[in-house]
Amino acid sequence: MLWILTCLFLSTPQGTVTGNVVPPVYLPLYQAAADFSSGQEPQAFVRLKPLLDPMPENPDGSVPPEPPERRAARMLLTVHHACTGRLDRARVFLDTFTAAEKEQLTATYLGKRVISVRPVLSGDDFWAQIDGMLGVYTRCRPEGLLLFADHLYAAPGATAAVKQALFEWLPSLLTGDRLPDLTPYSGIAAYWVLAARRLRHHWLSEPMTVAELETLAKLTAVYNLQHPYPSGTPWRISALVPVTGAWSPLGLQMLQALASARAEIPALEILVHNTNSSPGTALQLLQEEILLKDRPLAVILPPDPDSARLVLAAGADLLFLSPADGTDLPPSAAVFYAQPTRKARVEALILQAVSEKATRLGILVPDTTSGRELAVAAAAAITKNRGTVVFSSTYDPAKLPQRLNLPNLSSAQGILIPDAAERVASLARRLAVAGAFPAPINAQGKGFLLLATAEALSPSIVSRNARYLEGGIFAPGYYSGAPDPEFNTMNAFFTRLKAPVVLSVASETYWWIKSLPIPAVRSAGSRILLREAIAQWNQGPGLGRVFDTNGKNQRRPRLYRFLSGQMTRIP
Repeated sequence: MLWILTCLFLSTPQGTVTGNVVPPVYLPLYQAAADFSSGQEPQAFVRLKPLLDPMPENPDGSVPPEPPERRAARMLLTVHHACTGRLDRARVFLDTFTAAEKEQLTATYLGKRVISVRPVLSGDDFWAQIDGMLGVYTRCRPEGLLLFADHLYAAPGATAAVKQALFEWLPSLLTGDRLPDLTPYSGIAAYWVLAARRLRHHWLSEPMTVAELETLAKLTAVYNLQHPYPSGTPWRISALVPVTGAWSPLGLQMLQALASARAEIPALEILVHNTNSSPGTALQLLQEEILLKDRPLAVILPPDPDSARLVLAAGADLLFLSPADGTDLPPSAAVFYAQPTRKARVEALILQAVSEKATRLGILVPDTTSGRELAVAAAAAITKNRGTVVFSSTYDPAKLPQRLNLPNLSSAQGILIPDAAERVASLARRLAVAGAFPAPINAQGKGFLLLATAEALSPSIVSRNARYLEGGIFAPGYYSGAPDPEFNTMNAFFTRLKAPVVLSVASETYWWIKSLPIPAVRSAGSRILLREAIAQWNQGPGLGRVFDTNGKNQRRPRLYRFLSGQMTRIP
């Protein structure tokens, strides 16, 4: 019985695709579509050859009517040539169809990707088979999709909903490393190729001719568009910088870092707004200048917490990038913080010390709220890594003690001081007087590690206190005196300005600008897509940091070691 059923099935010239019966004459088309999609082009052409060979004439010399399967074969070849980038061949086949057929074909194929343009097949068996056949053909290069979108957008029957759907979808085809050639397109596809080219011109310094800019302006007028980008001007960054006032030392560092980055990306627009270190001024600039006039892709927040907090509280629909660590600011999906937190830097120092066999550690912190909090974090990190807290003491940062009287200092293998570089250097001198000279831990466990956050660490501080900092490990956020290819250009810029120190706020401001070009281009000028791209960054070449759900940087902090008169970055 089973043998009889098998014979009956094999003798029946039909198959099923997605539950629908396929007439026998269309089966070679489905099979060819599957072959094309899997890269078996020669086999596909063998299947299609009978449907592409010239039809024999009737005895009276007339040409018989073309069967629908032969027209379907030409449609499949149209899609195949377009989707493999052979647009000239695709256009030859496409021009053999009527305007209505072109519209239906392009809508049917694009409807597989953009549901809003999917046509109603109205029970027509021919178009039902075309729809099924194209459902098997799954691979297509952006060049082919752009060609179809160009035709469908210009079709007389294209509704406003279809045009809107295509307009919103087309930028997603232009986010790769290479843009399609402009020549094959004349309508909406040409418009978006030029818009993407302009984006790359500003961010990646790729050339763009005056003629191309004029063509983009003409197409913008033809389609009655104010701007091709959904989020304003995507090659523009606005920065709220305290150039004057109490926070100006940090503001001037940000300004110089922005100038350095701008020199490397000459077509990028960076609009700097002076907050005068005033939260109220920062909010006013956001509301009156940035939101109404600048309309940038992103905004760099001011370094002072009060201004940043007030700006974020305004709830503006913008993407904010902060060179700070965000410790004093509320979590927000709209903002990302470049620096690892001070707590993270303290924990990284402890972890490095333990890895070098220094397990008996002392803690010396400023007698402030933040200092005491860091002491708790440090003690927890030491205990977590199976170390011992030998002592935990405080000092008045406004008036350092003449001498240090630290219990059990002689039994400690290291000491943590989370403070600015100048005070760390002064305390290191006092430690030396107390008999604790920094030195690497040797095989017998002898030595003494100086561990310090050492904010604002500069080459001049290091050179003046080299004897007392020898063997020390520092986490200042950034130190310009150590070789670092990522920041060589910025360091040279600050050197020309004769800046005595390069602060972390400068390095992180510079890093934000330098890290944005590729994701800004791939996000096609959309803040939403750029925000998603930043949120998905992981550790790798050129990225090297990861953010948590609160936008805080989870990158391992930079650690530096001073040994034999040389400061080097610890890998």
